[in-house]
Amino acid sequence: MKLALVILACLSLVALMACRSSREESRLQGSWRSNKDETVSAWRRDGVIPGKVIDRFESDVLGKMSVTYSGRRVTSTTGSDWTEISEYRVVESGGDFVVFDQFSDVYKRTLRWRVRFVKDGYWISNDEILKGYTEKFDLVSR
Repeated sequence: MKLALVILACLSLVALMACRSSREESRLQGSWRSNKDETVSAWRRDGVIPGKVIDRFESDVLGKMSVTYSGRRVTSTTGSDWTEISEYRVVESGGDFVVFDQFSDVYKRTLRWRVRFVKDGYWISNDEILKGYTEKFDLVSR
């Protein structure tokens, strides 16, 4: 009887953890747009990313991406050039941040993203992509 209770307790704990990790993050829900000016300003101020890399990202990447979170699904797109749709899994959250994992088709692996919410949007960061990488996104619609 004790063994059955222990097994039941373990299964309940596993189910609870699975439900918690599969939740969506309500603060992310909606559509967001990359803010090139604030991102480039932060990169130049922080001095972590080399100037040549900043210049390339400024002309080719930043300000072009839109991201939409709907439920546990995230769609990232630069318009007709590129679109990626995947699910995300929240691993940690707090008063002004959320950390989530997302499989990336571009990088062919799961990446861990850290989002810090600010008044008019959020900053997302990931040192796996590029040391010092952080990008500002502004809210477009909920």
